[in-house]
Amino acid sequence: MDATACDSYISPDGEETWTESGVYHDTIPNAVGCDSVVTINLTINITPETEFTIDACDRYTLPGGTQTWTESGVYQEVFDTAGECDSVVTVNLTIHLSTTADLSITACDSYLSPSAGEVWTESGIYLDTITNQAGCDSFMTVDLTIITIDANVTQEETLLTADMAGVTYQWIDCDNGNQPIDGETLQQFAAVTTGNYAVIVTSGDCVDTSACYNVIIVGTKDVLTLTDLKLYPNPASDQFVIEPGRVLGNGVITVSDLQGREVYSTPYRGEERVVVPFEGPSGMYVVTLTGSGYRILGKVIVE
Repeated sequence: MDATACDSYISPDGEETWTESGVYHDTIPNAVGCDSVVTINLTINITPETEFTIDACDRYTLPGGTQTWTESGVYQEVFDTAGECDSVVTVNLTIHLSTTADLSITACDSYLSPSAGEVWTESGIYLDTITNQAGCDSFMTVDLTIITIDANVTQEETLLTADMAGVTYQWIDCDNGNQPIDGETLQQFAAVTTGNYAVIVTSGDCVDTSACYNVIIVGTKDVLTLTDLKLYPNPASDQFVIEPGRVLGNGVITVSDLQGREVYSTPYRGEERVVVPFEGPSGMYVVTLTGSGYRILGKVIVE
């Protein structure tokens, strides 16, 4: 008889296993209980085996395979081959993992995405994907805050006001190499001398400088300095009232301690009566109303 098998063949009497092609003889009882000698013309086909070394991200499935592996290891899968022995594929598998990352970013005006594929100009939550060190995807969630500096200034005669509120200011003298003006760090700046002035606006790590604004002071050399600024109540607690007692143009009200350190400032727009909210350590303060061509002083005690 002719026989074909894959890798091995068990003899008819079940006593032997043959693993090579050849002609074999075996004896088995026949139907009447006598010996029957069987001659086997045996062809042994060897199961083909293939081995791969694979690096994959997260999971791996052989092309045409039915198994999916998610951990590193050595795996085998058997493929049926029509008319031949099955094919065995061995996979030496290394699984690398994708990663995730959460970023909190503050940027000025715009931000280039981690993948360098997009430029974002508005605050928001963004998703991006880059390749990690293992060569797999890194899924990134970016909580982005975009700071846009508004460096515009509104000018009313000698009073300059930075348009952007709630940030940090430093007024500078454009005619003096853009040198900072001592003590001028509020949103408003009242110029007392003719010149060109600008403001440096800072928010977080973002900085911008305004254009220079020309201010002309009439009679700069003849500034009227008076010491009869009416202040009440005096002593005061959490606020006091200023009455200039004369018609004046726009200016600025400043409060300084006796060491000359400015502790409060607010614009003055020619009102006959101004309520100044002020809370500071107990003591005496100098209140100055300054504008084009005038400077009026007074003192107030804060309890």
